[in-house]
Amino acid sequence: MTNKSKETRPKFFNTPEEEQEFFKSYQVHLNKALQTAYEENIDRFFVQKKLLQFLAATGALYTFVTQQERLPATNTLLLGACAGALAVASIREKNQIKEMNLSAFKEAHFSFCSNKSLETKDVSKKIKLLKFSDAILPIENLDHKKQVATCYWLSTLALIGGNLTNKIAFEPAVFAETLIWGSCTLANYINNNAQIKLIQNNLPKEIKFTEQKSYER
Repeated sequence: MTNKSKETRPKFFNTPEEEQEFFKSYQVHLNKALQTAYEENIDRFFVQKKLLQFLAATGALYTFVTQQERLPATNTLLLGACAGALAVASIREKNQIKEMNLSAFKEAHFSFCSNKSLETKDVSKKIKLLKFSDAILPIENLDHKKQVATCYWLSTLALIGGNLTNKIAFEPAVFAETLIWGSCTLANYINNNAQIKLIQNNLPKEIKFTEQKSYER
């Protein structure tokens, strides 16, 4: 067991049986929360991905049919944007699944620890439960979702403003927006993955945080 796991291991059990029951109850509660989140969201994520891919494919077909109306360079930019959107749609779904797992874990973790705290009248045990709860999720400094969202919207507004004032042509603006969308989506995916890995490392070895994955259709 790593030093970090030892630090986050709860130390308020009176008997080995009590310890075993705590871990068992935690695991059941966590698994149920993850499975429920998966069942409630996975179809929505899949439909959104397919809709975005359909729109990207439609845009590529339209660009190809009307290519005589534009310069070769602008056609290349539009086709590149459509191809990029097809890829980003898949990355977006993977990121949504990461966020789903992370959100479900946080909710399950805090609700379980809160319920256990309410069940005991021992103040010292309540404090130890609180320390255990906080030690598992020391991830505030890793959560850059708001910063990424701010960067995305500022960049998007800059592109829209540039296009409306004729400073940026439509085709380069669409291509740049696809790059921004893809970069921000990838940044969120990496961030969410880092948070999940940190949680998994912080959990006691008796508790497994197994991510719910997408499935083949």
